[in-house]
Amino acid sequence: MPSPTQGTIAKPWVSALDPLLDDITSQKQLIGIRRNMEFMDIIHSTSGKTLQDLPSKTVGNAIYYGWMEDTLNQQISLVGATVVGSGTASITVTVLPAGSQNVLVVGDVLALPAGGAIMVKTVAAAGFTAISVDGTNVTLVAGTYCTIITNGFESGSSSPNGRRWGATRINNVWQIIRDKIQITDVEKVNTIRFDVKGQPKIFYYQSEELRLKHQLSIAGALFQGRLGSTLFSDASPTNAGANGRGIQLTRGVDQYIETFGVNDSLAALGTVTLADFDDLLAQLVAARAPKEYLLTGSTAVMTKYSTFFKNLASSGVTSTRMMVNGMSTNLDVDMATYGGTTFNMAVSSYLDNNEMVGSSATSLLPVAKRAYGFPLGYAPVVGGTKVPYMTTVRPEKIASDGPNRTVRGATMEINHGGLADTATSGDMVLNLEMVSHIGLEVNNPQAFFRQTVLS
Repeated sequence: MPSPTQGTIAKPWVSALDPLLDDITSQKQLIGIRRNMEFMDIIHSTSGKTLQDLPSKTVGNAIYYGWMEDTLNQQISLVGATVVGSGTASITVTVLPAGSQNVLVVGDVLALPAGGAIMVKTVAAAGFTAISVDGTNVTLVAGTYCTIITNGFESGSSSPNGRRWGATRINNVWQIIRDKIQITDVEKVNTIRFDVKGQPKIFYYQSEELRLKHQLSIAGALFQGRLGSTLFSDASPTNAGANGRGIQLTRGVDQYIETFGVNDSLAALGTVTLADFDDLLAQLVAARAPKEYLLTGSTAVMTKYSTFFKNLASSGVTSTRMMVNGMSTNLDVDMATYGGTTFNMAVSSYLDNNEMVGSSATSLLPVAKRAYGFPLGYAPVVGGTKVPYMTTVRPEKIASDGPNRTVRGATMEINHGGLADTATSGDMVLNLEMVSHIGLEVNNPQAFFRQTVLS
């Protein structure tokens, strides 16, 4: 028998399978090689939920909003500002960034990165004036930050100016995702040489492939999706379908982190060091991040972290432990605690999926070169409640179950054509279709991070 070769066989609807499938002696089960860890898996892992209890919410509109509160003791940015009088006991700052005027009030005491402290004497739209607290000369450099640490007032003082804190509104939308296959009357009964869930028919193979394809379509939207500029309600949509109606696209978690979260990179791509963790932790602390994360990425990315932790002992760090259980040793590191933060490490088969992230150095998407940090548990909410850090969002029920339709959460399964449960045409075909109305909501996105690991 000639050696099997990779390619496409002529049997209808079966592609990229080995020619041995047509041999009567081949095994009855198709060996699945597709990696299919979806982004859904990450969502339920971070919330501690099972797949059946996957966090989800319904909304009444095609666009929905979340909120991210300002910090209470906000740093004052001097980026783009002009500082007059640095090196003296009196300082004037102009071009104060928008929004800072609402936080800074007369009487505030600011600690300076170069040491010393100043007290704010006047605040205007153009900036503020301040004097040294102890009368010594102080240094304030444009492009840095100073921090409000307290305030002070005279005896018999008048009521101070009011301070205002705001919240950042984060919008997102749900999108419509559709995948479909068509099977003819002959193909529906055609036998294949392997079983799918106990059934040796092309129909069952194709229907299972449709489910997997649709799951990947959803995962791609929730992980890598970019918020589109078009809404369903736009009168003249810039991104329109064949009927002229708008197509809206959801914001995935990668874009959430890009816009609101911690974006980091190794100092030397390809080599993880303690300094990289120190830098990351400093940013997470500034973002008031939780103390436990799921750290995930492709095999190539996560190997870099595993190698780093395994080599700590040889680099002079003596507080590491290796446990050998019986005769076998696990050479991978799946959990590490550093600086009080625990990182639960796992390879994401989604980010290993060449079909979704590219397969070569020239085609590899940025997501495949990064590690992603997803906080575990629940995000705190003002008022003492808590919500999942991530949840899927869907509209209120679009349709109910029908003769040719099954509705499961955000997804409808539809069959139509002459071979449907209830025939919808005279065409001797069966159309199997999956339609999902789904989006993503990320709560407290400033606590999420991504770290570029590979060049």
